[in-house]
This record gives sequence, structure tokens and C-alpha cells, in this order.
Amino acid sequence: MSEASGLAGRPYSGAREQPEEPQHPRMRPGEAGARDPVRTIAHILRATAIIVGLCALLWVLADAFVVIILAVMFAVMLSGLGKELRHYTGLGHTTAVLLVFLALVILVCALGYWSGPKFVKEAQQLWSQLSGDLNSLEKMFGFAGQSGDAGATASGLAKAAVGDHAMVTGLARTVASSVIGLLSALLVIVATGVYLALAPDTYINGVAHLTPVWYQDRTRAILVEMGHAMQGWMLGQLIDMVIVGIIVGVGLSLIGIPLSLALGVVAGIFTFIPYFGTIISAVPALVVGLTVSVHDFILGIVVFVLAHIVEGYIVSPFVQRRTVHLPPALTLLSMVVLVAIFKIMGVLIATPLMACIMVGVARVYVEDVLGDPAGKKLSVRSRWYWFTPPDETKQQGQTG
Repeated sequence: MSEASGLAGRPYSGAREQPEEPQHPRMRPGEAGARDPVRTIAHILRATAIIVGLCALLWVLADAFVVIILAVMFAVMLSGLGKELRHYTGLGHTTAVLLVFLALVILVCALGYWSGPKFVKEAQQLWSQLSGDLNSLEKMFGFAGQSGDAGATASGLAKAAVGDHAMVTGLARTVASSVIGLLSALLVIVATGVYLALAPDTYINGVAHLTPVWYQDRTRAILVEMGHAMQGWMLGQLIDMVIVGIIVGVGLSLIGIPLSLALGVVAGIFTFIPYFGTIISAVPALVVGLTVSVHDFILGIVVFVLAHIVEGYIVSPFVQRRTVHLPPALTLLSMVVLVAIFKIMGVLIATPLMACIMVGVARVYVEDVLGDPAGKKLSVRSRWYWFTPPDETKQQGQTG
């Protein structure tokens, strides 16, 4: 009787209730037909149109985009170091980032004070010596004087160019304008990077709010993962730069090649460019060694080969296991494409930008648009901390 009375109060549906259709974890709530092929094709076309539009915008605003990417890289570096300082000291985020920035400024000023004059002097001597060495090599191998008329013509043109006051003035203005533009861009990069590092959540949330409400949390997670990938790559390159610079500087000093400090710094800086940096940095050192003696030239080759072996076969594999590993073919292709778009500055941003693009493609396109959970295997291998995470350290202690 009680059961009948309970049923009497319910409206009769005439059919058994059907269970709700299971939804895809990335599906918009209440949208049961989101897995329809037509909708999937529409999503793909829309994503393609957005990518094409962004590429066109990047082509128009190439210089500004390079400055933005460099500012983001600087902010990611400050934020990563600030996170480590906050982990070991318990400081707040703002205080930790400001202390890291102040420490970097003090470090740069100290290096400039103690090593700056010597480095500038050696750099000037290196430039002068390279100019003279190239002339000596031309005479040594018979490149000069093969055509007297051509040499006289070239000499006359050079004297005419130097004697032209208008040309010299224009060249000076161009150099001054380039220096001012470079300093202005550097100031913008540093200032923007500091502001981004002080309040990263503000800008991450701002970008996330440009997406639908149901996708904002996912957008935040993807942006954070991109930042971690960029952090890992920058840490790996920094370690490579320091080790290559030390090996080259000490090695050239031991074999007696002059200007070893400047050559070591040049080798370390060019290591920032993957694969080609070590080869490019070897050119000035080998030219200087060749003018001293063939023996020093051969020893210089040995030093750079040793530096390349240590960096490529010992340091990089160890660092990449703990930070970020990118497929070599994608790295080279990204450098070619970005150099075509952004000229020489594209070399600086090619690899970190490719790390972020790989994360975006794996998460947004492969996982969310195509619905393929295998997208996690397509992303970069990246640690979420610059060094060993505290949770992993505890696990290692428990298992050991």
C-alpha cells in the first residue's frame, strides 16, 4: 500500500528512464553531440583558420613578436629561480622574484667591474687581430694580388667610399640608430619580463579568459605546462653554455692561444644556438690559432672537438633527462622557418618556441580536438621543477 501510494504521486512517463549519454572529458557540458564528425571537422577548420591568421599577424609584427618572446623567456627564468628560492626559504613570490632579479643585476655588475675591462680589451684586440689575420691568410694562400687591375679598382673604390663624407655620416647615423634601438629593446625586454614574473597568474588568467568558460581551467594548465617546458630548455642551455665556455677558455689558455678569455666567452654565448653554435664559435679561435702556427691550429681543433664531445654526448643527455628533450629534426626545421620569418633573431627564439608549440599541439589539437589520449606521448619530456621536485625527493628517500 505504501509503495502504491508512493508511485501515485509520480507522473507516469510511459517508458523506462534512459541513462544519460556519457560525455567526453573535454566536451562542453550539456553538449552530447560534440563527437559528431561534422562538429569535429568544424573544430579542425576553425583551428586551422586561427593558426593561419596568427601566422599572418606574426609576419607583419615580426620585430614586436621577437621582443615579446624574449620578455617571456626572461620572465620564465626569473619565475623559475624565484620558485626555487621560495621553496628553500619560504619567502613570498614577489619578494623571491625581486631578490633573484637584484642578484642577477649585482652579478652582471660585478662581472663587468672585474672582468669587463679585460674582456673589452681582449675583444678589441680579437677584432683587430682577426682583421689582420684575414689579410695575412689572403696573402698566404694567394688570394690577393691575382688581378692587379681588380685590386687597384677595389682600392680606389674603398678610398672613394671612405672619402665620401655623406656616406660616412649616414653610416654613423645607422650605427647609432641600431645601438639605440637595441638598448631600447633590451630595456623593454627586462622591464616586461620583471612585470610578467611578479604577477604571472594575472596574465595567465587574462589569456584564459579569452577562451570559453568551460575551457579556461584547461587553458591555464596548458600555459603553465608551456612555461615549464621553456624553463627546462633554458636551464639545459645555460648549463651547456657555462660548460662549453669553461672548456674552450681553459683549453685555449693551456695551449697558448692568445685572447682565450674572449674566445671562451664567445664560445659559451654561441652555444645558446643548438647544433650550429659550437661550430660558429670555433671560427675566430681557429683563425687566431692558424696565424700563430699550424700546431696551435690543430690543438685548437682538438679543444673544440673535446668541448663538442663533452657537451653533446655527456652533458646534454644528462641535462635533457632532467629538463626538456626536443627531437633534433624539429629543432633544425624550427630554426630554418623562424630565421626565414624573423631573420637572425629567429635563431634565439626557435627552440624554446618549438617546445611551447609542441605542448600546445599535443594538448589542444591531439587531445582536445581529435580526442586522442596519446597526445601525452607527443609532448616534450619536461620536469615540472628546475631541480628535483620535493615530492620526488621524498619518494626516493622512502624507496632507498
